[in-house]
Amino acid sequence: MDNGKQKVDDDQIAERKPEIKNPTFELDLEGTIHSWPEATISVEQLAVLGGWNVGDGVVEIDKDNVERTLQPGEIIHLKPGHGFAKKRKWKRGLFLPRVQEEFNLLLKHYPDAQIMEEGGQAWIYIPAYPLPENWHLGEMQVQTCRLCCVLGAGYPEGTPYAFLTPPDLRFRGQTPSNTTLAPFKPFGHEWMQFSWSPDEQWMPSAEIEKGSNLVRWVASFRQRFMEGL
Repeated sequence: MDNGKQKVDDDQIAERKPEIKNPTFELDLEGTIHSWPEATISVEQLAVLGGWNVGDGVVEIDKDNVERTLQPGEIIHLKPGHGFAKKRKWKRGLFLPRVQEEFNLLLKHYPDAQIMEEGGQAWIYIPAYPLPENWHLGEMQVQTCRLCCVLGAGYPEGTPYAFLTPPDLRFRGQTPSNTTLAPFKPFGHEWMQFSWSPDEQWMPSAEIEKGSNLVRWVASFRQRFMEGL
């Protein structure tokens, strides 16, 4: 075998191999497609790429149009292809800094909580809110249920009111008092509205961890569940 000729042939084959380039990722930012050359992107990079203020925050929208506010410094792992952009989108945050900060506090207690803006209001969704004994969904006794509440446009001024649960939530087989089927479907679910306002006076503080806030508001729902009917 002519080793010299073999080496030349190998070199020629190597030259003919196409150059392998890094994939380009296409991201949908408020309806505009942007190219991104890496497999990960940070929240701050998404904001800059979209051309908005980093302080506005970033909201992720999945293929079911469920929104999730991303946390500062969070890293998103991407998948290649334009099809990905159609399934997952981002937009700038629309919430007042106060609402966003209080929601960040809530995430420490409910890491799966979600927030979305609709009609100038902030809707909060908790997939698994803990329940005391004797609560059922239909015929099945449960320890948690999905729950939703809303913060009005003027929050934190004015006491928040009411919260939402699945429409078939029952206490010892009976429909709780002061409830009604909700005419709206935040987060794509049917809901039953509990009329509820805690006994303590609503007194928000300039320091969000003190005084009345979203965490204490959500915690008060357990008081209503403890009352049963």
